[in-house]
Amino acid sequence: VRGVLISHGPVPYGGAGRSVQQIALRQRPAATSSRVKLVLQARPDRPLICFRVDKVSKLRHTDTNDAPGERVLSDRNGELEIQVDPANPTFWLYVYSGSSLLARVPYAPGLLPRDTIKLPDDGLRLGVEGELYLFRDALVDTVAQKAVLMSLAKKASAEGKRDEVDKFIVQLDELPGQKEFMSRLNSIKTPATEKADLQRNAGVKRKIEKLCLAMEESLTKFYSSDNKLREAQELEQLRKSAERKAVTTPGLVPAPQ
Repeated sequence: VRGVLISHGPVPYGGAGRSVQQIALRQRPAATSSRVKLVLQARPDRPLICFRVDKVSKLRHTDTNDAPGERVLSDRNGELEIQVDPANPTFWLYVYSGSSLLARVPYAPGLLPRDTIKLPDDGLRLGVEGELYLFRDALVDTVAQKAVLMSLAKKASAEGKRDEVDKFIVQLDELPGQKEFMSRLNSIKTPATEKADLQRNAGVKRKIEKLCLAMEESLTKFYSSDNKLREAQELEQLRKSAERKAVTTPGLVPAPQ
């Protein structure tokens, strides 16, 4: 008989030797299913409600799935019913918090009619995700305001209104820039990663850093040097166009130099 040693931990057991002996026991399910409760590792009294769980029929988590996955949600008590699968007595449960994979847990239902799975706290990452949604909304709002002001500046330029063009340029300069957004992003990232360090939660820290890095890359792309140069050149052209239009159109007086 050939066995496969699996565990939800990175290093489950030491190798077989003088001090460690590995023994396999045949699985004999006493029930047709297991009622499993999902709770926080640090707070067993706190059930995890409406968490998505995928049943993945394979032994090693690096293997391909042997059968179509089955998806369930934990109920209002943080519980879910897991049926015994004769074709796959042991399989993996992939637990998701939002769109993020929270844990991979090997499980053999039926051995215990009622069971509890303790999972790491993902509250820090969820908090950062919520703050980044608000951050993204502020960035999108700034982009929209910039587009509106650029449109108004072009209209004023076409009408030869140099003063109006300058007014809209001033309003564009007053919009939050890369420095302000980077400062706000750091104020989200730094406290969260420091708290993850205090909790010794390296996994959550990596996820937070990944989320913030993706947002930082978006900021860098939007506020790139090429974009800034192109915008400055376009505004200068609008100024010059407004001056020429004011000179050639009767009744319009160019702004004083």
